[in-house]
Amino acid sequence: MEGKEQTFCRAPLKLTKKDLEELVMKRFVALSTAFMLAIGIAGCDRKAQTKVTEVEKTPGGTTTTEVDKTVKSTGDNPPANSSGETVPPSK
Repeated sequence: MEGKEQTFCRAPLKLTKKDLEELVMKRFVALSTAFMLAIGIAGCDRKAQTKVTEVEKTPGGTTTTEVDKTVKSTGDNPPANSSGETVPPSK
């Protein structure tokens, strides 16, 4: 890049190697930050779901039933622990 003039908005722009490296680094940091924020926001959309498919075979044919359940867990009514005990919410 040394010795060549670059144009920016139709005006000659002289960039040194250091200036060009800083510009590239700033763009890289900005794009990396935007990408990480997009991934973080996309991860917030996940929900705990269970999907159960039951197939019942009878002499008259086959019946398939699918049940989708979304698990709601706000912390107000926590699930039981491994021994089956529930802990009342603290006041």
